[in-house]
Amino acid sequence: MNRFALGLMLGVCAGCAMAQANPPADKTSEAAVVEAYAAKYPECLAANNQQRWDDAVKLCSELDTVASRFVDEAKWHNEIREAYLLYGEALAFDQDVPNAIKIFHAAVALADKYLKPAAVQYGTAYYWLAFAEHGSGDRVQADADYKTAEDSFRKAIEAHPEMKEKYGKYLAKTLSYHATLLDQTGRGDEAVKLKAEAKTLDPNLDLGQGPGK
Repeated sequence: MNRFALGLMLGVCAGCAMAQANPPADKTSEAAVVEAYAAKYPECLAANNQQRWDDAVKLCSELDTVASRFVDEAKWHNEIREAYLLYGEALAFDQDVPNAIKIFHAAVALADKYLKPAAVQYGTAYYWLAFAEHGSGDRVQADADYKTAEDSFRKAIEAHPEMKEKYGKYLAKTLSYHATLLDQTGRGDEAVKLKAEAKTLDPNLDLGQGPGK
């Protein structure tokens, strides 16, 4: 399973909202969770970035446990979803794809509940779910979820044209992996169209990569 550069995650890092959190001086329960999350998040992220998957599974599982302690889901859904995505990524690349899919489903559920499809984080959640499904051999569901991710990234570009170059690379990578899936299922004509669109968005993209390659 080839790795989608974690730049995608960094670029749309929901957890970066932590940098703006200003807990009160007294150690309330919520402030304690915020503090624990802020301490564990960079450890998990670094392990994923460095592809230390055994360490990443442990550290990101701990981050996920911390995130589960947020009582107000509506307030902290970005942080909770980010923990799911990082943990799911670690599981997927540690070859525990079934559990990665479960975690990514949880991330998608939060995205569906709190985000609009034009949010780039929405597309990111669906991308990771499709990626894991593709790697598991569930090509029908992966096809559908790649499409959802692509539609989201297109809407994000439309809503934020100043971000077209950055978001366009997210879309291009998703199109490339989707094209790989189409090639694997005998839909070469459709794959050619997606590859052409991907190259338009990111001329330097290495096509032909993806789960199962």
